Amino acid sequence: RTNQIYSVCGMNTDVGAHCNVSAFDPEAGTWSRVVVDGPAPRGRNGQFWVYDPASDRLIIFSGEGYPGTNDCSNCLDDTWALELSSTPPRWVELMNTAPPVGRRNGAYVLDPVQRRFFVWGGTPNGRTSAPGLWALDLRPGSEAWHEVPTVGGAPVRTSGAAVFDANRRRILFAFGNNPTPLTDLWALDLSGQ
Repeated sequence: RTNQIYSVCGMNTDVGAHCNVSAFDPEAGTWSRVVVDGPAPRGRNGQFWVYDPASDRLIIFSGEGYPGTNDCSNCLDDTWALELSSTPPRWVELMNTAPPVGRRNGAYVLDPVQRRFFVWGGTPNGRTSAPGLWALDLRPGSEAWHEVPTVGGAPVRTSGAAVFDANRRRILFAFGNNPTPLTDLWALDLSGQ
């Protein structure tokens, strides 16, 4: 959203794992708690998230639930939308019969043209990286996860990064570890889709 920064879900020493929502006012330089309607997702950290401006929704997927463990035995496999245009904003769980395996600490990015939320890598167990590249269709009422086929398969890793390159209609995926640090760069061409 223009001139707004949101903090959604996480973990701190005061409340532990949570899905509280706070907003930053850049003019005042202050954070404030946002009152949210609806049942909230379970508290988590290491989640995947994007903001979809077309629907004014913040989407979160997976992450590690509480209590947190190094093996991610409490990794969640749910998907939620925070509908910011509602007054007050409200949480809505997006039902899906086949989400990717729950995980934490992976790469994620929005394709704003075709309105897809891409998820790459992450760890489901604290020891290995989840394979595959997944995308969630973000058109309201059409939300569904599907694995994205790639030539040669998507490289496997945890803690990577991703960015949408609007000029070239591609997504760049980079870095991470599996299990040692990686410094490579991969491009997913979306121009032909």
